[in-house]
Amino acid sequence: MTEAAAREDAVGESGGAPGTPQLRRLLTGVLGEGEISAIRPVTAGASKQIDLIDYLPAGGDGTPSTVVLRAEPTVGSDPDGMLREAALLTGAAERGVPVPRVLAAGRGGDDYPVPYVLTTFVAGESLAPRLLRRFAQEGGGEDFVRELGGYLARIHAMEVPDLIDPAGTDEHADWHERYRALGVDSAAFEWAFRWLEENRPSEINRTLVHGDFRLGNLMVDSDRVTGVLDWELSHVGDPREDLGWLGAPPWRFRSLHPVAGVGSREALLQGYRDAGGLEIAPEDLHWWEVLGTVKWGIMCLGRGREAADPGDRGLEFALIGRRFAECEYDVLRQLGWDSIEAGYATARRTVADAEALATAPAAATDATLPSAGEIEQSLTTSFGTDYGSRLQGAALQMVLREARAGARLRAHDQEALTRAGYVSEGDLA
Repeated sequence: MTEAAAREDAVGESGGAPGTPQLRRLLTGVLGEGEISAIRPVTAGASKQIDLIDYLPAGGDGTPSTVVLRAEPTVGSDPDGMLREAALLTGAAERGVPVPRVLAAGRGGDDYPVPYVLTTFVAGESLAPRLLRRFAQEGGGEDFVRELGGYLARIHAMEVPDLIDPAGTDEHADWHERYRALGVDSAAFEWAFRWLEENRPSEINRTLVHGDFRLGNLMVDSDRVTGVLDWELSHVGDPREDLGWLGAPPWRFRSLHPVAGVGSREALLQGYRDAGGLEIAPEDLHWWEVLGTVKWGIMCLGRGREAADPGDRGLEFALIGRRFAECEYDVLRQLGWDSIEAGYATARRTVADAEALATAPAAATDATLPSAGEIEQSLTTSFGTDYGSRLQGAALQMVLREARAGARLRAHDQEALTRAGYVSEGDLA
């Protein structure tokens, strides 16, 4: 069953009266008699189906209540996953962490066909590019980053719910094993794993860890956090993991500010200490930032492999998979390989030269006809602004770059490998 089919079975198609009988029964049992006025799928979730539901209570003033249904995409999913998230949200609220209020949760069965958690709606912005622009216009986000450090300290002080394995995992060993299982030859990641093994920080007491604490999983309003979302990766582990993940380059979005693209490490660690967190050494934080980049790269590879499977998100996963190369670049920069900038500049020039050649007016066989560049511009601007259309536009640009400059870039890489005495990147790795 595809994700879209599972959602239609559980939530109902958009035509006619919104919602299936199961959904209507669920909402009636939780919110009282009423009717569903709208169901709005949220496309930002990478693994769960998320729907915003407007519900009109019977006898009310006509103002709908908005709730959020977060559910597994298929019937065969982990039956306890949503119950874990519900327990985590409840525990976080008790510690003063802003989170949606849990209204109901289930394992999937008679009340609802798939595992789910139903919560209140939290207003705010979660799109990182918009938040970065806002903080840039306001002169930075030091106070905001201190606030994030404080909330992480509270999360790390939470009781571990019964449904979470108290033993936890060794993040370095776990992700190294996942990388090996993918069978990828990456000299950059081989170097990174060697560095991580040789520079492991001393062990500290394990705590509950959010596991995915970053801008995209925070709701922000008026520069304050209104909701910490997406607890599905929570586990018992090293609390420095969350701090390093927040400062890993993939979540800075090319900003010069090291923490979430908006603030400093000093502000983050100060907020963490002030709220009762441990004193964290800068070199330990750096180690976890490097591992954060490596983890995201492996996640990208995994999504790229999933793109070949039948489903509704193949294009999205394919684009995520291509971001592995960004992680190779980022991790080499983190490990002090500043010389990579020269190679990056060469690649940019190669792409720019190829694009200029391909889109030149002379590319048209008849000067009275539109050039290839004009057709390309018309095509790329024809995409809409919705999420799916933006994905299609990004995919088109990627394919064009590959077609124009891919062979030249691969030849350049092979020449460099040969000069260094290696047959291939696998040989170098």
